[in-house]
Amino acid sequence: MDWFRSLHEHAVIVPASDRAEKELAAHQAYLCPLSSNHVGLARPRLLVMYRPGGRGPVFEVEAVETAHQRVPGTRETTPATLGIIREGVTLDASRSPWTVFHLVGVGTIDTIAPAIQQGRYLPVEHVRKALESGDLAVPTLDQAFPAGE
Repeated sequence: MDWFRSLHEHAVIVPASDRAEKELAAHQAYLCPLSSNHVGLARPRLLVMYRPGGRGPVFEVEAVETAHQRVPGTRETTPATLGIIREGVTLDASRSPWTVFHLVGVGTIDTIAPAIQQGRYLPVEHVRKALESGDLAVPTLDQAFPAGE
């Protein structure tokens, strides 16, 4: 469980959806149901949203809250977070486990390839370099965290 106690030196890239974009605009947050497996467990420093066409905003993860979960190291879930409405029901009333990433925009990457269909991990330094160059080549899962790291 020590892995969950703090933000880590990795980034997560997730596909943007209309719902994710609306929630981001309304709450400056990315909501992830625990049922989405690994991204719901992530504690990244950076989050990249892949938009169709290969462009995407980059965010610093300011805090991580978990609703209806007891995860050490995450911020206590605020009433504002529990009041977020998803599919007509507040997160509080849903009683489902959620991970909520509170975000602050830091820039945009012009070209991201290949296309992203599901959440992936990648090294923070790749994203920081891409913010400077405008291009992000997303590594394969095996390349994101080489053996021994």
